Amino acid sequence: MSFARVLCISLAASLLASCGDSPRAAAPSVAPFVLTANAIEAKSADGTYIARWEPEGGANPDADPFTMRFGLRRADGKAIKPDARIAVDAEMPQHGHGMNLVPVVERVWSATGTAGAVGEELLVAKGMLLHMTGRWVLSLDVGEDGIIERTQWYIDVK
Repeated sequence: MSFARVLCISLAASLLASCGDSPRAAAPSVAPFVLTANAIEAKSADGTYIARWEPEGGANPDADPFTMRFGLRRADGKAIKPDARIAVDAEMPQHGHGMNLVPVVERVWSATGTAGAVGEELLVAKGMLLHMTGRWVLSLDVGEDGIIERTQWYIDVK
């Protein structure tokens, strides 16, 4: 068999193997983790979601970008939809501004995975920057079926 024929057969086999009923999810760039007992929990505005957060490494760095870890689940026990939109932000209402960076949120593990609490999604927000002292409002927004619901916390940076 010629090299060209072997190459064509190999290419066809790999294309067929990549076909299927559902798209394959890309592997997350962060390993699953467990939030500590220090994670701060709150319910979303209408009580649909329960969220927990903590800074990676245990403390918010002073004026340096850092990563926050989140646990997120629905209060009714249902799984969060794979196409749900999740955003994290922080602002200083008394000063009328937000962060100087836009964090990137990555879903690390979902309810169909093998780590974390049952039904809890694990998320990371990379690029958090609380660049001033004072009161910040941290928010986590979840959008499912055209409805966006917010969970928020106060963070006092000293």
